[in-house]
Amino acid sequence: MLLHSSSFRCQDIAGYRFYISCSRGSSSLSHYRCAYPRVITAMSNNTATLRAEKVNGYMTEILEISAESPRLKVVFIPGNPGIILFYKSYLEALACSFDGKANILGVGYAGFVPKNLGERKLFSLEEQVEHKIEFVKQQLTDNRTPLVLIGHSIGAYMAFSTYKRLADKVNYAIGLYPFIATNENSSFQAFLRWYLRQEFLCATVSHFANLMGKMPQIIPRGFIRNLYGRNWSIFSLDVACQYLLHYSLVRNIMYLGMTEFNKLQKCPDWKFLKERQISISILFGVDDHWGPLTLFEEISKEVPSLDISIEREGHDHAFCCTNEGSRWVAAYCAKAIKRIMPELESVLQL
Repeated sequence: MLLHSSSFRCQDIAGYRFYISCSRGSSSLSHYRCAYPRVITAMSNNTATLRAEKVNGYMTEILEISAESPRLKVVFIPGNPGIILFYKSYLEALACSFDGKANILGVGYAGFVPKNLGERKLFSLEEQVEHKIEFVKQQLTDNRTPLVLIGHSIGAYMAFSTYKRLADKVNYAIGLYPFIATNENSSFQAFLRWYLRQEFLCATVSHFANLMGKMPQIIPRGFIRNLYGRNWSIFSLDVACQYLLHYSLVRNIMYLGMTEFNKLQKCPDWKFLKERQISISILFGVDDHWGPLTLFEEISKEVPSLDISIEREGHDHAFCCTNEGSRWVAAYCAKAIKRIMPELESVLQL
């Protein structure tokens, strides 16, 4: 629900209220808890706050869990559709693993914001990578605090690309259910590659989403629930209804997807993975066409020393949309960071 006044916008999402105060093209957001205790999974000092600001010239949503004296800084990059609020439970669980001693920032995609803050522009994969590089540069204020990049799906590609460009500033990178190479054995990816090149079809779906957004909430909510699965959390369903029913955002999702297929190759960047193998971890799913087990096997052969794992708990590629998946993946990331940075073991609560 959106309420408007002369200087504030009030946005409710799954029982969380965000007051957005705008000035000079940026926004500062704070929130308080209200009537949905079932979606609150973290202690108050590990609760994420959302803000909107310009990064590389474009409005961007940032989800942050700050620490007074951080021992670690984590920058998280989501997968397409790039909506950082989907990862709230995951980032809060990750913060709990570090007992409040890690500064954690999740950065949304350039322009992937509600229409009242959005930019009338389509962003390619290359532009989103540059956007993330610029954001990470802004965080390099203290060279003494280790910096970890984590990316999900195509966000793993963005995280690794950022690592390549800022190799002397980044200590470690993790790819979750990664989309870092195309899957030639996936008929679904072949269909998507064709579909996303059809301007008329993409525009039609975007208009349909926009139309759904104008209907009574029960209709799009039921549609999204049936489309994506009934195991999604209430919070994730509310986020989807809040964001995925705008023409410009859906159009950006599809355009980015098209450029992903144009840019990615059949094989990952072997040179990079071999050069940085001691400071990279990758998590695969059992049944995930974006990061198939065939890619896991290829990496095992080409870079045998790389830390790669398979999640066998039955979580989806969209792990962040369930509380169980969020907690499991957060625990995996915390353990992986502890292995590569043993000096942080004393601040991990595993």
